[in-house]
Amino acid sequence: MNKKAQAWGMDLAVAAAIFSLGIVTFYIYTLNSSTETEEGLDKLVYQAEVVASQLFSEGSPANWNSSNVIRIGILTDSKVDEDKLIELYELVNSDYKRTQRLFNTEYGYYIEFSHPLEAGEYSISGVGDPAINSIEDVSSTNLIKVTRFTSYKGDLVTVYVYLWGER
Repeated sequence: MNKKAQAWGMDLAVAAAIFSLGIVTFYIYTLNSSTETEEGLDKLVYQAEVVASQLFSEGSPANWNSSNVIRIGILTDSKVDEDKLIELYELVNSDYKRTQRLFNTEYGYYIEFSHPLEAGEYSISGVGDPAINSIEDVSSTNLIKVTRFTSYKGDLVTVYVYLWGER
């Protein structure tokens, strides 16, 4: 009978060790997972603010075009400049990846206007990732929205800058 009691005691010790290891692993995973998520979201929020700030500047050089742009900005005298808006629209449609580099972001982005802006031959309601037509097409768990207000041809315009991680 002594051998059976010893075998049962050994089974209990192994089971307790496995159970303890499982609890410790789960605890460590949940702690690290929430931290990674927060850091990723903080980075996304920061990048959205950077893109919005760059967009709402004059850009560099002040009268930039697609061939000499260093930093994209659509304002002149704190108002949306029609020529810069057209340049942005054409640049995004021809080379979206380049605009991501110019905005210094790895995330997908879409810039939406509260109402379509008539610029030259274009009616622009939004610019950004060519794979989407509106922000409703984005299915991402992390989507950040930055709202800014500006003037275009004497009208108040609300501009929404969206950034997202993987879709």
